[in-house]
Amino acid sequence: MAALDGLKPLLKRDPHLTVRRDPALGVIVHLRGDLADGAKLDANALGARAQAFVKEHAELFGPIAKGKFTVLAHASDAHGGASVTLQQHHGPYRVQGGSLRVHASKSGRLDAVRSGLFPDLARVPKKPKLSAAKAIAAAAKATRAKGEATREPELLVVRYGGKPYLAWAVRIDDARPGERGVPAKWVVHVDSATGKVLNAYDNVQTAGPIVGSGTGYYSGAGSVNAWFNDVTYQLRDTTRTAAGGPEIVVDDEDGAAPSEDADNNWNVTTTAPRHSHQGPEVDALRYTGSVIDYFQTVHGRNSVDGAGGDVKVIAHLGTNYNNGYWDGSKVNLGDGSGAAPGFDYATSDDWLAHEFTHGYTEFTCGLVYQNESGALNEAFSDVFAAFITGDWLVFEDTWLSATAPAARNMIDPTNGEQWDPTDGITSVLAGHQPSHYSVRYTGFSDNGGVHINSGIINHLFYLLTVGGTHAKSAITVNGIGQSAAESLLWRCMTDQLVGQPTATFLDFRVAMLDAAQDLFPGDLALQRDVARAFDAVGIGSDLYVRDNLADTGVEPYTGTYLWASPDVINRTTPSASPSVQFANLASDALWENVEFGQDNYVYVRVQNRGLLAGDATIQVYLSSASTFSNPSAWTHIGTLTEAAIAPGSLRIAGPLTFQKALIPSPGHYCMIAVVQDALDPVPLLSSITTVSDYLDFVRKRNNVAYRNMDVVDLLPDMPGVVEFDIGHMPGMRDYYGVRLDLGRFVPGAKVRLRASRGVFLGAVARGMKLVARNAKEDFYEVLAGKEADCRCHFVHPQDKRADVAPGIGFDRVLLEKPGRVRIEFVVPDAAWSAFVKDKARRAPAELVLRQFWNGEVLGAVGVRVRDGAKAPPPAKPRVVRKRRGG
Repeated sequence: MAALDGLKPLLKRDPHLTVRRDPALGVIVHLRGDLADGAKLDANALGARAQAFVKEHAELFGPIAKGKFTVLAHASDAHGGASVTLQQHHGPYRVQGGSLRVHASKSGRLDAVRSGLFPDLARVPKKPKLSAAKAIAAAAKATRAKGEATREPELLVVRYGGKPYLAWAVRIDDARPGERGVPAKWVVHVDSATGKVLNAYDNVQTAGPIVGSGTGYYSGAGSVNAWFNDVTYQLRDTTRTAAGGPEIVVDDEDGAAPSEDADNNWNVTTTAPRHSHQGPEVDALRYTGSVIDYFQTVHGRNSVDGAGGDVKVIAHLGTNYNNGYWDGSKVNLGDGSGAAPGFDYATSDDWLAHEFTHGYTEFTCGLVYQNESGALNEAFSDVFAAFITGDWLVFEDTWLSATAPAARNMIDPTNGEQWDPTDGITSVLAGHQPSHYSVRYTGFSDNGGVHINSGIINHLFYLLTVGGTHAKSAITVNGIGQSAAESLLWRCMTDQLVGQPTATFLDFRVAMLDAAQDLFPGDLALQRDVARAFDAVGIGSDLYVRDNLADTGVEPYTGTYLWASPDVINRTTPSASPSVQFANLASDALWENVEFGQDNYVYVRVQNRGLLAGDATIQVYLSSASTFSNPSAWTHIGTLTEAAIAPGSLRIAGPLTFQKALIPSPGHYCMIAVVQDALDPVPLLSSITTVSDYLDFVRKRNNVAYRNMDVVDLLPDMPGVVEFDIGHMPGMRDYYGVRLDLGRFVPGAKVRLRASRGVFLGAVARGMKLVARNAKEDFYEVLAGKEADCRCHFVHPQDKRADVAPGIGFDRVLLEKPGRVRIEFVVPDAAWSAFVKDKARRAPAELVLRQFWNGEVLGAVGVRVRDGAKAPPPAKPRVVRKRRGG
């Protein structure tokens, strides 16, 4: 908890800070908010400010050892801000995943920090004990590879099993096929101290100009950009080179390199043997051009390497090879067997898009092709293939099996719940994948499920782009469209995920949320849709506070009683055992009224309906109804922090001392709890400008809730007066409702209302009549013979219009300015005595006045009398002063 304790200075600067903590290392890994000033936006200066910030807050990030930092990436955004990502080093050695990214606004305000820095490098040796040659031998033995190291082994720091190691990274090209059917490209990490193999995985990532003519196997007849070398024609497209772009070359592995033709008419269509067909070669050239043009036009990326480097495609790979892959320098495509369960020619538009996106990923964020980072790598290729080709089926033109509509179905990866988590490999070979994190593959095959769990991210992007409801979670996502979705993903690849080669799905959620706030800072609906897409597929925590007892955390909340959160609990004295006293989630009777003139104590109950733990920063406010639309006028009671709230658990945060100096003068108030989580951030409260905004803010977000607490006075003397300010929303001209609830008050008591002159002018009175008027006030009494109404408890209206609510009070109150209402009551001795003796009575005497807008309670004021109080003789009415707002 030390890391959270160190947040106090930052929370003082920005109470709305979002935080994510690494529970294993006990350090902060993500901050977003108003963090610091004075950042310059060029790469070196911003990098220096990032290092200084980490040093200033060492209690948050841990003891970061002195060492070299190099710039991995520097990017600007459309709003004038910039980000920089730094690579951590241990002596001369790179720390894999050890990176620091910061973002600063146009004004130089540091507003986001993502840290993957290793705080425990002091445990790592400065030099290796094992030679490179011995590391190569250990790697070859572990993989049983028949080949040689392709480059000199690299020393780097890696983390496995929660411990950092100085390791040799050995790369071996195996002459034997790996599990993908082609020669494996092994990456092996060997402990430089002991020679132990820490990890190994296959890095094969599957899935003078002249114009000629040709017939593509998929693309059909048309022109072909070729090259004539004075002897023969070749499949070389040089049309982009004059502008600094790449040359595209197609090689025929079964023939010439590049592919050649005598008459520049590429129309040989024989499939006996399959490698003789020129159509796949034509497809490879055309579709590669489409991929290069897409990334250049939409994202400004000049070729795969970003520098206009030439690109190469190998067609007719092997003999009827049922796959394709990116090998780190080029795309290799097989002919397929032409019959199920195999594939047709692997040169469809989405296959080229998929494989080349592996290259773009390698040259940007460099995701390791294993486990969840590998599944992200695979999914990015599928998603960009969908963006480029315009459909959500993967390799459907080449897929020949009847078990599924395509190799991967991004619309429904399970194909009607046919995904079988008990036999992931068989299931994925039949075209079925998981679409939800709860049923992900957790085995070791397929490099830890890179082609399997990618279905979860695929479906996430379908929902985020097009919109829809997840079949398992029942969470509905509003589509944001392809333009926004592809911009967010590219931003993550080229900025947020840079320096995170082993990024998890959870890391990707944080990256996407950061990207949404960077690229679309004013679009709160889009930011919420991004979070909901991750919620829908089960990636992340989902911390929530309930709007009332019927609320289960589903967004948006569509029920009534939005104002009655049972999880916002005020107490007049601190609880001796909150975990016991407030454990009953079915109880709405745990809160007490705020007592004026003394400290009160606030507790907030938070639940996690997600699949992963969450860190909460909880802000608690008090607001009157008239300031709902102006959060800057809310009273900030204080901040609570809770770390690692486990999935399915309840956390009772508090107590937060509500200092007596903060408790406002008599009026009606609401206590508001805002639960921030870096995985599910709440938009800035400044986005609320109307009462409708406020109610939408609460209804659409399960991490915001409020409690309308009746003002309570425990004075036994009667008669009395309760004052109530009728608020209106600044800049709004709208109708309100006012209701007087006498259902629990003393039968036979005399009650009347005194209102500022004109407050109820033109309103519809219900159960009340105007009895007197002077220059300043109007006087109303409860109608005689309405005892039945007085004995009925207030019922929240089902119709949300303010002019149809039942009960005693006023409808269609049109306020031009705030007004004041005084409730005067007199309880005769006989009435009080009868009330006290009534054995059927279950509660103290109380009356409540509430104000409504569109069926929602904006505020309330009330008075309650303690049992045992005696009605005094008639006396001058006393204005209630001790009260609390709800």
